[in-house]
Amino acid sequence: KYTSLIASKGTIHSKFDFDAVFSPEATQRDVYEDSVGEAIRSNVLEGYNTTIIAHGQSGSGKTYTMSGSQESEKNLAENDFNIYGCSVTSNDGIILRAIKDVFTTKQQYECSGKIVSMALTYVEINDEETRDLLDDDDKPRPTLPLKLRDTGDETFFLQRIRSIPVESFQEVRSLIEIGSMHRQTACTALNNFSNRSHSICTLTISVTPGDKPQTTAIDSMGDQSTQPISAKLTLVDLAGSERIKDSLKDKAITKARINVNKDLFVMAKVVAALAEKSATGKHVHVPYRDSMITRILRESLGGNCFTVMLACVSPSDICFEESMNTLRYAERTRMITNSYQQNVENPVMSPAEYGAMRGENRLLKSQLSQMKRRIRTLQHDKKSSFHGSRREYPDVTSRPSFDSLCSVGSHDTAESDISLSSILSGPRS
Repeated sequence: KYTSLIASKGTIHSKFDFDAVFSPEATQRDVYEDSVGEAIRSNVLEGYNTTIIAHGQSGSGKTYTMSGSQESEKNLAENDFNIYGCSVTSNDGIILRAIKDVFTTKQQYECSGKIVSMALTYVEINDEETRDLLDDDDKPRPTLPLKLRDTGDETFFLQRIRSIPVESFQEVRSLIEIGSMHRQTACTALNNFSNRSHSICTLTISVTPGDKPQTTAIDSMGDQSTQPISAKLTLVDLAGSERIKDSLKDKAITKARINVNKDLFVMAKVVAALAEKSATGKHVHVPYRDSMITRILRESLGGNCFTVMLACVSPSDICFEESMNTLRYAERTRMITNSYQQNVENPVMSPAEYGAMRGENRLLKSQLSQMKRRIRTLQHDKKSSFHGSRREYPDVTSRPSFDSLCSVGSHDTAESDISLSSILSGPRS
């Protein structure tokens, strides 16, 4: 397993260090197992959000790495059915391999008595518009764009997105194949079937404890928690970067190319800001809102998520400049530190528990009201006691006059015949 890559052209020699580096001869299985395989099996059904993002130049192998080849292969050594009915071919990419591992782990959880439910969404982003790739097939393409709504707590959700409950790996494979056929593609100078949109495939998982756990199977997870948990597995295939001068002379393709480059430029700014924030620990403005793709992937890039970035580069000399940009971009992503935690859901209360809580709430309100009245009474008594300690004069006539108070002790002086009133009124005439 390699962890360093040296890019050389002429007198230019640059070394980049990563968690793993794969040669062109590496198989799909090698890439998956040495990059994200263990994280998928240990994180997702334990309640930890996980995201895998493929980035790189057009024609560098992003879609092949994520989705694999569309060619059907039979009788391959890797095409073996396990005891849970999940199988992949040697050409299948990370998306199907990750979902296969999730369903295999799901069966193990269900054997230990837990209830696991899953739902799939699949969307594409093109020209700042998000469309559902799993929308009804009888509708004309492209479908109406989905609206992105702000929840108010720095998160977003897509309105009217179709979330399809799934029960088997084969069902997910069929849905992904349908969604992939609906993606927008075009012929460019670097790729005859280049994707012109970003795709985001999300598998939402919920795990709840069962009423009667079975003990016939070994629970390899070792999780005895009775709290429901949830997690999201997000699989992202970004559209490829490509210089305008390398694209075909077509206005529609050129416009799409500009929009894709803009999205990737905004994502590069977000990555740079997050890297600076992680390195310095200071508050740094992160421009999530400058692009649709960064708004949707906000949690994956800098939130509660375990994220893996796959940087795909081409060994061709004509792609050297773009390959260097991709490697620098990937190197910055390694500086980002995300703090991810388990998503524990609050269990839904039963009617009896809800009624008991309402009764307790009324009792606490009554006690609080009584306490407030008691405090007001104590404050009033204290105020009355303070006023009662002062000297009082029941009769107004018995109070000493102001003149007599001021003339006390002045009879012994020579000027005692001068009254206070004459002093205040000025000299006598």
